[in-house]
Amino acid sequence: MRSSDGRGYVRVDRGPEHINTLGRLHNYLKELGESPSTFVKCGGGSVDIYHQDTVKRIRLRFYSQSSVLGAFDSDLLQRTLEDALDKEKFEYHISEK
Repeated sequence: MRSSDGRGYVRVDRGPEHINTLGRLHNYLKELGESPSTFVKCGGGSVDIYHQDTVKRIRLRFYSQSSVLGAFDSDLLQRTLEDALDKEKFEYHISEK
């Protein structure tokens, strides 16, 4: 999701929990004092989270698209991850499709 001032918010859920992801994200935004109605839904998809050993960074791979929200907004997702993730601990890849 993108706020009216351009900030990005990402929510990752797994398994059957993903069905209510937007509801939980809306509740989170309300707790922050934000109005979910001012946000724009910017797609979705799948994410793999893994690491090959405990010494290396955690890897995130974003791909595919949501049947409800469409494809990720790759530019917004890129900016959001750059701002939110510690580059010493995480690395990520965003697939276009």
